[in-house]
Amino acid sequence: MKIGGFMNRVLGKVRKSVTAMIAGALLAGGLVVAPQMQVAANAAVIQGYCNTSSMLGFGSRIFSVPTLGASGTRACMMNQGNYSPGVTAMQSALSTCHNYSITVDGAWGPATSSVVRSFQQSKGLTVDAEYGPQTHNAMRWFDYAPVVNLGNCYMDMVL
Repeated sequence: MKIGGFMNRVLGKVRKSVTAMIAGALLAGGLVVAPQMQVAANAAVIQGYCNTSSMLGFGSRIFSVPTLGASGTRACMMNQGNYSPGVTAMQSALSTCHNYSITVDGAWGPATSSVVRSFQQSKGLTVDAEYGPQTHNAMRWFDYAPVVNLGNCYMDMVL
């Protein structure tokens, strides 16, 4: 019974954070929220390299996705030579949600480039072995939410 109350408090805080994040994005400039919880901008502008990952909550779903520092923006990129928690999040999603055989170690080397190329080709994307908005939007992410969705993979918001 104590765990249920704790989870309700945590999910309540996650919902408030997500609501505030979406409201802030709407006020910041021209983002449209679609019924599937997707956010589309006129064009995603790369703001830097994904040097970390963030746990993001949407409803009862909790994802770990590559982000740019404390800003939490997902409009970032990665490629061979990067080493970060963002690379770990991407490798984990490719392994768990897309069934690629890949070492999840946070280091983007030739093997990760090969898997990203294969993934991009399978989704009909530009094959450049780089992670950016198009690759992000095509990926499914592992849901870490305890009890409710644990073990499922879902799409994130569209950049």
